[in-house]
This record gives sequence, structure tokens and C-alpha cells, in this order.
Amino acid sequence: MNRIFLSWDKPVCRAVAERLLSLGNDLHRHLVLVPTRESGRQLREFLASISRTQAIFAPQVIPADQFPRMEEKEETASALEELAGWILALGDSPHRLY
Repeated sequence: MNRIFLSWDKPVCRAVAERLLSLGNDLHRHLVLVPTRESGRQLREFLASISRTQAIFAPQVIPADQFPRMEEKEETASALEELAGWILALGDSPHRLY
């Protein structure tokens, strides 16, 4: 992980967008932590307005409060496990009810 610190000479949204665009076509490989969802929306809007001449794949923008939870992966049931769950839930009830 690389942390990048920007100067205070321009608004942060502009500075971050310009820094991201200077990275080339690898924007989608980057993660940007923002303080709020609103600031993330503003950053994506600003990126879109700066890069009007070409399409870009935006970086992943995540509010800081959601960052620690990124590693928590929710496991989903397989088709067989899902079927077993339905069988247990429905039990011996007649299928016409469902």
C-alpha cells in the first residue's frame, strides 16, 4: 500500500482527481479513501468532468468508515446448501401452499 500526501495549494477534490488522472489508464486498480459518501460522489463527478475527452474506469472510492469492513467477506451458500435450507424450512408442508 502506498500513501500519497498532496499539497494544500488547490482544493483537495481537484488535487486528488488530477493525481489520479496522472497515473494513466490504471485508475481502476486504485483505492481512494474519502471522509464521507458525499465527498466520494464529488470526486467521481470531478473525475468525469475533467476526463470528458475519453472514458475512464474510475478507482474504487470508499468512505473511511467502511474501509475496515472490506476484508469481511460474506459467504454465500452453494446451490446444494440452499436447497437443503429450503427443504428444512418447508418440511413436510404440501408444495401447493408455496
